[in-house]
Amino acid sequence: QGFVPLRCGWPLLKDRHVVCCHLSLPHDHLLLTAYSAIQPTDDPVLNGCGLIAVWSLSDPVRPQRLLTCQSPGILCCCFHPTNTSLAFAGTEDGSVVLWDLREPHSMHRIHQMTETESCVCYRPTYSTDGVSLTNIHHWPVVDIVTIQPRSVSQLQQTNEEVDMSFQLASLDERGTVHIWVVVEMLSKEFASESELGLSLGGCIKLVHSATVAMVVPSPFDVRLQLLVHSFCVRFQPGNASRFLVGSDTGKVLHGMRFKKRSIPHHFQDDLGLAMDVTRVEFSPWQPDYFLAGCADGAVRLHHISRSRPLIVWTQFASGCSNVVTMAWSSTRPAVFFVADSSSQLLAWDLLTNDRAPVAKDNFAEHGRITAVEVLSSDISARPPELVLAFASGELHVHRISTAFAQPADTELANMADYLNCML
Repeated sequence: QGFVPLRCGWPLLKDRHVVCCHLSLPHDHLLLTAYSAIQPTDDPVLNGCGLIAVWSLSDPVRPQRLLTCQSPGILCCCFHPTNTSLAFAGTEDGSVVLWDLREPHSMHRIHQMTETESCVCYRPTYSTDGVSLTNIHHWPVVDIVTIQPRSVSQLQQTNEEVDMSFQLASLDERGTVHIWVVVEMLSKEFASESELGLSLGGCIKLVHSATVAMVVPSPFDVRLQLLVHSFCVRFQPGNASRFLVGSDTGKVLHGMRFKKRSIPHHFQDDLGLAMDVTRVEFSPWQPDYFLAGCADGAVRLHHISRSRPLIVWTQFASGCSNVVTMAWSSTRPAVFFVADSSSQLLAWDLLTNDRAPVAKDNFAEHGRITAVEVLSSDISARPPELVLAFASGELHVHRISTAFAQPADTELANMADYLNCML
């Protein structure tokens, strides 16, 4: 139902495209967009720096803030689960970066966007770069997610005072997951100047908690050392222990933080093809079910107790296009969306037709889709929306049509019955 473009024509965003975006759940009008690296420039503030823009969907004319870091390549980003004061990112050099947006502007630089407009450029409050040689990533960080033992709606309903301390997970391309505890120091007096990684005046830091190696290199099989590559990590909603990792082996790797063994160890298709699993998404309505998207455009529906998929959709791949992203609807349990690298956006309604998508849109005229984010908060006051980012640098905020936004009264129960019949 139409779209609103975000203004991305400023010189500092020129020649950059969005590699990752993330919508805030408690305050869904805020959007993080992480940008690709560019060639060295004469700009003393942004030369050689990674860049994230903080946008308000209610004011798409200009970004509210700019977040910078020393690594030129930012690959993933996210907000604090219940508060937009904290933002996080993973970089090409293996560092995990944190920004505290509550810090006063006087601690940061002002960048002159145009002759009449300026924007605050926030330096990192904390970075793991150079902090340790053991409890860090040695490969690019490809995904970063928050770990939530309860859903966002449950956290909001408790009316508890917002606590900045929580857990964060980061995944590198070799399948190593690091767990971090985000710690807020009660007073800046406790923030020692000798605290490695912490900026002067900062009071939020990351404390390493655990490491889970999903793929252990084998000295007897060189292929495992050279070919295994990971793309994404997702924790099961409401479960701080169980998580999934998409890999280039065609398998979704199954991990458990608090158990020595996870059953099944992995999830794959019936043919066992070694195809990149580029995206994994748990259903927020039925957390024991998840989608897996592959580099050949195939989409699989799995149950957490079975290694083989319940359904595989393959014939709708556009050429050799890979799945860029997937997202379940925030208002309809039977609906999910898939975007591929040929800029095709597909919508499924499993209770209407479980054999094929019920709607397709092609956005090739705007360029290749590089990132998609669906407003997925069950406490949102805004109508359902999705954000499309293109290789051309364009950003569009689309309104999702009523047909995919308004659920039937019995849809949740009907969807549960449908899934149970497939087991």
